[in-house]
Amino acid sequence: GMGSVWFVDGVPPLMWRALFPPYIQAHLVSDSNPRGDLSNSDLELAGVVAHQDILAQSVDARERTFTLLNDNSPAVSRASKGSISSRDSAAYLLRLSSLHQHHHRYCLRYDHIAGAANAMADDTSRLWNLTDTQLLAHFEQNYPQSQPWQLRTLRLPMHSALISALLRTRVAPQSALNVPTPTIIPGVSGSLSVS
Repeated sequence: GMGSVWFVDGVPPLMWRALFPPYIQAHLVSDSNPRGDLSNSDLELAGVVAHQDILAQSVDARERTFTLLNDNSPAVSRASKGSISSRDSAAYLLRLSSLHQHHHRYCLRYDHIAGAANAMADDTSRLWNLTDTQLLAHFEQNYPQSQPWQLRTLRLPMHSALISALLRTRVAPQSALNVPTPTIIPGVSGSLSVS
């Protein structure tokens, strides 16, 4: 699966996770599946794009810059460049990432984090033996914060778009991109002139 955490000023700590369907897992290159056509780095890059969507759905990301840390060097490199010269799934994922950033009007900086320091993200993507409630309790116990952890769910249209990108299929941008519910509701206008 994929998953991670976000820390944004003024917002409770966010965590999320989503499973890759079995047919995507079957495409992963491994010792038992040397003919697979997806690498771990491809799945990590899908997680990067999912991570972006969790952010845009949870906070007002417009006109802001965020830093995304990842322990997978190829995913960090590809995301930082924004493109690659081949036509594999990473190209489709990077297109989706770019469209997402443009649509939601935010900027991301990417940086590497050592694997040992990435325990929270590893827990969200690996502890599938825990229910969502158990995972939240695990985080409260092992990674306490000043505000309680909030579990977010990856939107189905984005999850579907990521799966399509991994299978090298373009999706119409409007099928995956949405306008999030505004976090600030404008109030009633005041008088038009000073009394």
